[in-house]
Amino acid sequence: MNKTSSGRARLKKVARFNFWLLVANGSLAWVADGLTRADTILTVLIDRFTGSHFWVGLPPMLGTLGWFLPQGYAAYRTRNLHRKKGQYFIPSLVRVLAWVVAGTFLVLGAGFSYSTLCVIVFSMFALQATASGLLGPTFMEVITKAVTPQKRGFLFGLRQTLGCVGATAVSFLIVVPLLREPGRMKFPVNYGWLLLINAVVMALVAVAFLAIKESRQVPRPGAESHLAYLKEGFGLLREDRTFRNFILYRIALFFAITSLGRFTVYARNVLELPDQYVGIFSGIATATLALASLLWGRIADRLGSKPLLAATAAAAMAAPAIALVSAWGSQSVIFSVAGIPFSGQAAIFCLVFVAAGSLSASLEIAALTFMMNLAPVHRRPIYFGFINSFLAPFSLVYLLAGWIIQWAGYGPYMILCVFMALIAFLISLGLDEKRKIT
Repeated sequence: MNKTSSGRARLKKVARFNFWLLVANGSLAWVADGLTRADTILTVLIDRFTGSHFWVGLPPMLGTLGWFLPQGYAAYRTRNLHRKKGQYFIPSLVRVLAWVVAGTFLVLGAGFSYSTLCVIVFSMFALQATASGLLGPTFMEVITKAVTPQKRGFLFGLRQTLGCVGATAVSFLIVVPLLREPGRMKFPVNYGWLLLINAVVMALVAVAFLAIKESRQVPRPGAESHLAYLKEGFGLLREDRTFRNFILYRIALFFAITSLGRFTVYARNVLELPDQYVGIFSGIATATLALASLLWGRIADRLGSKPLLAATAAAAMAAPAIALVSAWGSQSVIFSVAGIPFSGQAAIFCLVFVAAGSLSASLEIAALTFMMNLAPVHRRPIYFGFINSFLAPFSLVYLLAGWIIQWAGYGPYMILCVFMALIAFLISLGLDEKRKIT
């Protein structure tokens, strides 16, 4: 074997090694999410702490704001690094420690009031979300160098499928037993153990990513200050029509998907279903996500991300519409699963989480692959960093949703979500994906 053939074989081996590490990294991240979903489990936690429709929007808002806001700054800080992976360690350590602190207070903090525990837990949640945002540009840069465009859809689909199989398992084997009432553990100790288990899984997520072998890349000289970097990002809005329309799509969808964080609370407060259904609903969502992810990933590789963006908006329309219809279902028990009775209302409401799982599957793959294909290689950090920082203020719509529910009720709010999803759907039909991938 000559040197050229030997070198190619070595590169293929490294590529396979990196691919499966990224699969492990993403799969474990989805398992962790199954333990502490911001749109299901944590919303019920804050509902029990506060009983407020307004503050129920806090977990999804903190998660979204923490993820988006720091990415412009993080992209600027890493723009001139030949290798980005080293920037992943500190934020990932902060994520793990934040979950440890929050979980420990819930398990051992019997002497604290609910309001104090609520502040501690969600301060730590905000900290870990911000740490996730800081490592976001590093993640995107490493993954785009490690995986070719033709395999990215498959990668994200496989990560989600395997991860959601694991997340479904933990939902039924860990979340449901811990949250069952009456159970061996009282509130909020049961939620504390979920957070601590999450910390262990997140540590494994970091180990898998840090083991990746990253190639060296010479950066192109760019803006010399953070302000100039932001100005360059605003310049993209004028220069790139597709980028501008994609941002409008994300803004419209932002409000529509605030409903994802309201469905479990709606089930608890309107349909009067107990907390044990939270694990069931979370499991259904993640199971659907697992089944849909490989399909969406293959579609992204073969047909592009545009069909997935349209499918995401369609699912965002379906979920709140089904939630409204479920209120008309029968309250009589029609079947039982593992000793948990299901009325007609509960059975119909399960379909909400089928739509939500499909939405999550398509959005995760479509948004990432669309941006990877859209952004030229030397301008990739500014594309990724700017769009996420630009969208960060719109995370406040999660609190706005709570105000609308308190003022007008769930009916008008769900109808508004359907309307905003329709706008996103129409925008997606006009997106231009005929771009040269550089």
